[in-house]
Amino acid sequence: MEAKLKTELGTAVLKSTGHSGGGCISEGQSYDTDTGRVFVKINHKSEAKRMFDGEMASLEAILKTETVKVPRPVKVIELDTGGCVFVMEHLDMRGLSKHSKLLGEKMADLHLHNKRQLEKLKKEQQTVGKGAGQSEVAVVGKFGFSVPTCCGYLPQRNEWQDDWVTFFSQQRLQHQLDMAENSYGDREARELWAKLQLKIPQFFKDVEIVPALLHGDLWGGNVSECAEGPVTFDPASFYGHSEYELDADSGCSGGEDFDNVVTTCLLGGFSESDGTRALISSLQEVHGDTKATESTTHRFLEWMLNMILDVVRSEKSPSSLVHLCFKFLYIISKVRGHKIFMQLFPHEVADLKPVLDLLSRQDPKDSESYLVVTDSPRNAAPLLVSKFMTRPDVTQKHLGAFLDWSLATISQCNDQLLIDIVVLDGTLQSLATIFKHGKRGDLLQYAPKILQCLEQKHLSESSQAMLRKLGVKLIQRLGLTFLKPRLAAWRYQRGSRSLAANLSVSQSATAADAPTPRAEQEEDYDIPEEVETVIENLLVGLKDKETIVRWSAAKG
Repeated sequence: MEAKLKTELGTAVLKSTGHSGGGCISEGQSYDTDTGRVFVKINHKSEAKRMFDGEMASLEAILKTETVKVPRPVKVIELDTGGCVFVMEHLDMRGLSKHSKLLGEKMADLHLHNKRQLEKLKKEQQTVGKGAGQSEVAVVGKFGFSVPTCCGYLPQRNEWQDDWVTFFSQQRLQHQLDMAENSYGDREARELWAKLQLKIPQFFKDVEIVPALLHGDLWGGNVSECAEGPVTFDPASFYGHSEYELDADSGCSGGEDFDNVVTTCLLGGFSESDGTRALISSLQEVHGDTKATESTTHRFLEWMLNMILDVVRSEKSPSSLVHLCFKFLYIISKVRGHKIFMQLFPHEVADLKPVLDLLSRQDPKDSESYLVVTDSPRNAAPLLVSKFMTRPDVTQKHLGAFLDWSLATISQCNDQLLIDIVVLDGTLQSLATIFKHGKRGDLLQYAPKILQCLEQKHLSESSQAMLRKLGVKLIQRLGLTFLKPRLAAWRYQRGSRSLAANLSVSQSATAADAPTPRAEQEEDYDIPEEVETVIENLLVGLKDKETIVRWSAAKG
C-alpha cells in the first residue's frame, strides 16, 4: 500500500508518524511526505470507493464556502488488493470543549452561505453591467448533490430535485424504507408510509426553503477542535433544509458540548422553541387530568360548535379569526368523525348566504382545485364533490364534464412523481365516492370509459400502495354499477298510503291486488363483458403485498 501511495502522491518520502485513528468504518494512519503531513483513511470494503468519493466532494464543497474548518482533501486512491484509501490534510485534533459555541456559529454560516449568495446574486443582477449570465456568484437553486454520499456504508441518493418535499420524501425517507423492506420485509411500515407521504407536503406549507449546504452526518463523533478553532469531518453533504441536521445526533453520544453546537446552529433562530417545549412538557399533566373519550366530548360538542359558529357568522370577525375558527371545526370533526359532526352542524337556509359570502372572500390566488392540493382539504373535497355531482340538477349539466376532466388528469399523471401522486390520490378518491353515492342510471354510461382508463394506467403495478388501493376500490364500485340490481322476491311490499283507500277495499280484493314479484326478476340476463375485467383486477388485488389493497379487493 505504501508503494502505491508514493507513486500516486508523487512523493519520495513517505514515513509513518505513529499517529493512528479511525472509527468503526475505516482505519487511519498519518504519514510525513515531501509536501507535509497527511492523514490516510483506509478501507478494504467494496463500497470504499463510492464512500470516499462522496466524502471528498463534500469536503471540497464545504471548503469553498470558507465557513467551518474541515481537512483539505488530497486524493482517493484505489488499492490493487481491493478497497481504497483517502488522503487528506493532517490536523492535530482533540475533543471538542471550549469551541462548541463557535462551531455552532460556523455551522450556521455554512447553512446560510448559499442563501447569502442568492441574495448577493439578486443585487448584482439589479446592477448596471451585471445582468443575468454575467455574475460570478455561485448559487445552487436545487436540492441534492453532485455525487452520491454515504452515512457509514449506507448510500444516500442525491439526484437533483426542484423542491425539498420531493427530495426529502423520495431520496431520504422512501430510500430508507426501500432498504428496510428489502432487508426485513416490514410491510406494516410500507402501509404506514403510503399514508404518511401524502401528508408530508402540508408539513412544509407556506415555508420558504432555500437549499443549504449541509454536513449531512453531523453528530458528536464527527466534530472536534484544533489550535485554530473548531473542526468537523467525515461529511456526507448535500443541499437540503437547514433544519435537517437538527436531530442528526439522535442516538449518538454527543455530550453537552455537542448539544451547544446544535442549539447555537439551529434553535437560535426558532423564536417559539421555549413555548413549544413547555407545551410538550405539560402533556403528561393534561393527559392525566382529562381524557378525550367519546362520552365526555359528545356532551359538549353542540355548544362548542354553536360558540365557534357565532364567531364565524359575526360580520365584525376579521378573516384571520374566521380562518382560525374553521381550523378548530376541522379538529373537532377529526376527533369525533364527520358523520356525528354533520348531525350537529346547522342546515338552515339562513346560513346559505354567509357561506356564499365566505366563498366569495376566498383568496383569489387559491384557485387550485382542492382535489389536488397537498394538505387536508384533499380528503374532504371528494366527499363534497360526490354530494354535489350526484344531485339530479347537477348530474345532467356537469357530471360528464367533470368525469372527462378526471380521466384526462389520471392519464396525464406520472405515479412516480410526488406532486402527481397527490393529484392521482384526490382524483381517484372523488371518482370512487361518486360511484358510491350516485345512481346507477346516471353513471352506467360513463363506467366503461373509466374502466378502460384505469386499465391503461396499470395502477396495480404502481409502487404506491395508496394508489393501488384506490384503484381497486374504484374498480369494485364500477363492477357494481355494471351489474343490474336484483330485488329479493321476499322484500317488503308497500301498499297504498291512503287510509281511506285501504278501508274502501275489501280484504279479499286487497289480497288479489297484492303485487307479485316480477317475472323478469327470476330470469337471467347477459352479464356485461366489463365484469370479467373487474373480477380479474380484484383477483390481482387479492394477491397484493399490502394489506390495505387486499382488504379493498376482498370487499369488492
